[in-house]
Amino acid sequence: MNDVSEFGMDESSNPDEIWLDVRGEFCPVPAARAKQQLDVLSEGAQLKVWTTDPLAPVDLEVLCERLGHRLISHAPKDSGVVTTIEKG
Repeated sequence: MNDVSEFGMDESSNPDEIWLDVRGEFCPVPAARAKQQLDVLSEGAQLKVWTTDPLAPVDLEVLCERLGHRLISHAPKDSGVVTTIEKG
């Protein structure tokens, strides 16, 4: 996998898959930044949120439940977790 920018796609992804790198940020920043990015995405687009905060996956699940998005997965990556969300 290529390095990812704060907002944007990595070189191997498709236009409907956006990466958000919030490693090193703690609650509530990862969920707030994810919401900010989801607000501008088209329905059906996927957001991959790369976090190191151990509570971020839980916060992102709650965000999905409250706002009608679909949590697809949590996957370990390096020293963090990548949470994949599909905009509802």
